[in-house]
Amino acid sequence: GGLGDVYKRQVEIRTRGGRVQATEIGGEFGAQTTGGRIEVCRIDGRALLRTSGGRILAEEINGDLRAHTTGGRIELAYVNGDVEARTSGGRIEAYGVRGEIDARTSGSAITATFVDDARGRVETSGGNIRVLFPAGLGVNLDARTSGGRVRVDHEITRGLHEQPRRVVAALNGGGPPLDLVTSGGGIRVEAG
Repeated sequence: GGLGDVYKRQVEIRTRGGRVQATEIGGEFGAQTTGGRIEVCRIDGRALLRTSGGRILAEEINGDLRAHTTGGRIELAYVNGDVEARTSGGRIEAYGVRGEIDARTSGSAITATFVDDARGRVETSGGNIRVLFPAGLGVNLDARTSGGRVRVDHEITRGLHEQPRRVVAALNGGGPPLDLVTSGGGIRVEAG
């Protein structure tokens, strides 16, 4: 099933065999499907998205976002709120996050870019982690891997001692906590 251009306080969609599309929702939004992908854009409120058989694409969310899938990737862009993203079968890409992130996958890589404070937890057992945040932003970083290397941009690690598999540091004077954990790949932290 599909949906478009709805202005309401709360919208909920459930389907067992199809794709869900929603645009311009003026309130809380929930979508659940067992057999397809979920695509949402311009949600002005909290969004709860769950699928067991496909990918999740969400952009321009003005509120907290919860996205869970067991069979696909999660792609998020411009979320003005906290993010919880879970998948066991694909990668997670979160761009332009303005809030705390809790992103976990067991099957692939995670990329996260922050607009403001970089805070939360990013964890994968099957791939690399790449995190980008604004230059000069303070972060209390704990990045560790058992299957690769941790690399932090030179500009934000001046005077810090890096270990190949773990970096614990107050970057740019410190700030909110940001935990990065992978057992199957490397970690790259960049400021830009």
